[in-house]
Amino acid sequence: MRAQGQPLARLTTNLSPSESICAAASRQLTIQPSGWEMNRSPSVRGSTGPGKRFRVAFLAGAIALVSGIGPKPAEGQVVMGWLMGEFLTTETFNVGFDIGMNFSTLSGLENAERKNGALFGLFGEWRFDPNVHLQVGFIAISPKGAKNIDPIPLDDPELDPLVSGGTMDRDMSTLDFPILIQYATGPEKGLRVGAGPQFNIITGAKDRYQGITSTGTEVVIETDLKKTDRLKGFEAGIAFDVEYQFTPALGVGVRYFHGLTDIDDTPGFTVKSRVISGSGRIALGKGKSKAVEEDE
Repeated sequence: MRAQGQPLARLTTNLSPSESICAAASRQLTIQPSGWEMNRSPSVRGSTGPGKRFRVAFLAGAIALVSGIGPKPAEGQVVMGWLMGEFLTTETFNVGFDIGMNFSTLSGLENAERKNGALFGLFGEWRFDPNVHLQVGFIAISPKGAKNIDPIPLDDPELDPLVSGGTMDRDMSTLDFPILIQYATGPEKGLRVGAGPQFNIITGAKDRYQGITSTGTEVVIETDLKKTDRLKGFEAGIAFDVEYQFTPALGVGVRYFHGLTDIDDTPGFTVKSRVISGSGRIALGKGKSKAVEEDE
């Protein structure tokens, strides 16, 4: 808690941690009291980056696809077939949506607490026989990170004293590609368990430090890690998945991702993702074939 009457100072930067406040000032770094409008560069806001534009387009396209699934499955299938081709659903292949929540943290960081965020993606599923399936996912919206972490040093004599004894939050955005071999108790309904590799591309990451100066002023420092040399752009690990299919078109699942590669290049730190995901899974076109056959 800051002392009565003390202003809140906010420091927002795209600079590498090794750059000093004086050097940063020449590059439009701002420290302003609470309540003032701050000048942040677009890359800090992340509002116009290619990763976010892609996610918006992906979500808009997904909504358009979902809107084709209504009380008339045959009409919805016409839309799906037109957009994605006749291979959308066959006896051995189908695609669908994965919609749910990520509950993530980061190993290797002291006192890291869980961060939650919504996930959204697509999956394709091949059925080699009634009991062996291959599921490949493309999770386009998959936030990760942790909060209330003991701060990672910025290696800057001007900045480190400001956050010493404070906390740090890390927010990451990734594109996830799980590849799972599943054992199924039935071809379209029942329990499934699976495991396999997962590869994530880190499209955005930001550290947010909160500290208090010796005079009692609360300070917030935000650093875009994609503008520094502290963060890798890729991680790999293993995923474990348990799913239950209520119907051929609807199921629920829980997945655990255990990162195996270090994503942080800060000396003395080894940081890996740990994520539990819960989601509903909607297979497109699965309810259509019987309906069409009955109509015919």
